[in-house]
Amino acid sequence: MRIIAGQWGGRRLLSPSAGTRPTKDRVRQILFDILGRPDPDAPVLDLYAGSGALGLEALSRGASASVFVEAARGARLVLERNCRELGAGQHCRILALRAERAVGILLREGLSFGWILADPPYDDPGTPALLERIGEDGAPLLRAGGCLALESRSSSTLPELAGALRLVRVRAVGETTLRFYRRGE
Repeated sequence: MRIIAGQWGGRRLLSPSAGTRPTKDRVRQILFDILGRPDPDAPVLDLYAGSGALGLEALSRGASASVFVEAARGARLVLERNCRELGAGQHCRILALRAERAVGILLREGLSFGWILADPPYDDPGTPALLERIGEDGAPLLRAGGCLALESRSSSTLPELAGALRLVRVRAVGETTLRFYRRGE
């Protein structure tokens, strides 16, 4: 696995030995081709971060900061090492929490993100509820004009509307589907 583009383009990343399903380079390339360039003034949230490949790719392409959420200790240690080896530590915040709990904490802190990149375990029954929580009105975790990109199994059924979030694009890549949500106007 490697960083595809930007200041660290071509640099290799370590992968956890077990317990995660890293996003394939081809899927990441398509994801970031669709997203375009990150807002340099908006941080990125990488939920279910694993090795941190998505958030680190966003940093490499110009994001100001990434918040990584990873509950599994082994994956988190790999993520920490990837951040160190790229010299990205000052732009990284790692939360050792389950995604649902981290979202609650980030909402209480009043943070909002330009991109939310989510790669939950395939068929995780909590994914629709997590989308609803992120899409709640009042204290938006996703900035206006931002995008939540969710990776799932192509056969998965996920909502088109989740609170203020609405599905705006779907892209299938083999057995993986990328779903893109934006806040409703």
